[in-house]
Order: sequence, then C-alpha cells, then structure tokens
Amino acid sequence: MRINHNNLGDYMIRAMEFQNIPFEAIYASVQGTITNISSVSQNGCVQLFELKQTNGQTTTFTVFPQTYFINGKKAEVGMTATFYYDTTLPVPLIYPPRYAAIAAVVGNVPYNVKIDYFDENLLSQDGSLHLNLSRETNVILQNGQSFIGTLGNQNLIVLYTSSTRSIPAQTTPETIIILRPLF
Repeated sequence: MRINHNNLGDYMIRAMEFQNIPFEAIYASVQGTITNISSVSQNGCVQLFELKQTNGQTTTFTVFPQTYFINGKKAEVGMTATFYYDTTLPVPLIYPPRYAAIAAVVGNVPYNVKIDYFDENLLSQDGSLHLNLSRETNVILQNGQSFIGTLGNQNLIVLYTSSTRSIPAQTTPETIIILRPLF
C-alpha cells in the first residue's frame, strides 16, 4: 500500500479504526507572545503564528479556518496567546517545532480552559477533572449553536472558574464546547 504523506493523519485514524482502537486525542498547550503572523496559503486562510515563550523558545502553529478561537479575539503581533494542539497528530521534524492549532486563547481570560477527551462519566482522559453539569452550563458547538446530544465520550473544550481540591478536581463549568477534529 502506498501512503500519501499529505493525508498521513487520515491514514493513521483509519488504521486505528480498522484495529478497533478508540481514537482519543491527547492535548497540550503552549503560551507565549505572538512574534509573527504569515500566510501559507494563496487565499490567506491558513496562517503561521510564531510564539516566543517566556523561556526564549519559539514554537510555530499552523492556524486553519477550523481552529477555534475560544474568546473570539483577533490575534495580532505582540499579544499574548495560548495555542492548543493534538499531540497524536503527525508533525514535521523541523525547528522550531510546528503544530496544528486546534484552539487558541488570545490575551487573558477570566476562566480556566481544559481541552481533553471526556469519558461517559465526564472524567477527563488524564483523570484530573470531573464535570458536574447544571442548568446554567452553556453547551454549544464550535459554530455557537446549542448542543442537545450526549456529552460523554467526546473531545471537549471546558471553560470554568473554580474547582474542588479533590482528586480528580470537580467543577461545574460555565461553558462546554464540542470540539471537532481539524482533519
């Protein structure tokens, strides 16, 4: 079988589905100051964001039209930002590292952000956060529409202000956004 390396992520997901391996992303984030924004597509829809972290390291993020900007702010050079990426996606072996941004927060926000896979009991994959829902919890899709399905066994963006000190921490989130894969 010949593999098209442009579609390597799709190939990996299909191979995992064929083997009945549940696909659960593992998310990480990088925070820093935006030092450069450039276009990598002719129509300008795909952009590269360079971030300089406080330790001096530079990380580059590819931002797609599907990348979700959590607080809706326009990103500009000189602003602080946090970019989230899926560690299970393939990345080019270059320096500085380049990741596909699945979500971003520009500037400061008045809440904590947790992006993870949550199981049927609404426990995060890393076991650090358990969600308790209330009538006030706003559950939406990335396009802002209300979500009326089952939250469990999905990748979620969780916005919350406080949590317990238990293990796992428990929170009643203000907002939950259903995260759809980039590819």
